[in-house]
Amino acid sequence: MINKVNASLSEKVLLIFLIFLFLITFGSYFLLKDKCLFVKNVNFNKINFTNVENIAIMNVECGDVVIELDPITFIAEVPETEIKKVINGQQVSIELVTGEVIKSKLSFVSKSASASTRTFRVEAKVSNASGKIRDGITGTMTIQTNKVLANKISPSILLLSDEGDLGVRAVNENDEVKFLPIKIIEDTNDGIWVTGIPNLSKLIVLGQGFVKNGEKVQTTFLSDV
Repeated sequence: MINKVNASLSEKVLLIFLIFLFLITFGSYFLLKDKCLFVKNVNFNKINFTNVENIAIMNVECGDVVIELDPITFIAEVPETEIKKVINGQQVSIELVTGEVIKSKLSFVSKSASASTRTFRVEAKVSNASGKIRDGITGTMTIQTNKVLANKISPSILLLSDEGDLGVRAVNENDEVKFLPIKIIEDTNDGIWVTGIPNLSKLIVLGQGFVKNGEKVQTTFLSDV
């Protein structure tokens, strides 16, 4: 004789939950399989665009996408070492591959870096009422950051202080040697641009490694040699 075993309430609830989960998974599979299921087809010939020259139509997997080109947004990436100099609203100059140069302002500066490149995204919106700037065109964006006093010097006059700071030696108004810590902002083929050197400073370009801070020296200007 076989005794009938009745399922408990918790077992019934579990069975209903598994059936419900199966139905959702099964249904989601077919929904995700058809990527274009919820895409509405539109006849662009029946749409009246205000400025046809500012409209681009891009063909994608599920049909055509309308892109408005006025304003058009240029996107660039700023290294994390330079992002502290960049703020929203700064003037930018964009040189397109076609040779055209466009002036604009930064309209967006990202607060977080890209996980893969460690760079920060910036954007500049440009008026394109004529539609001459095409979608996808590339260029070089130059951001005009705040101006700083900088000097171009030869890297041969650089030296390290006792504390390990990079700098140059100069002579003050009392003909005494002093050390000026500097910061390199750009390295070029004919010299380096640095900050930290006051105007009208008398830099020691020969023999800077043989004198000490505070030592009184007799100077000769290169123009007199």
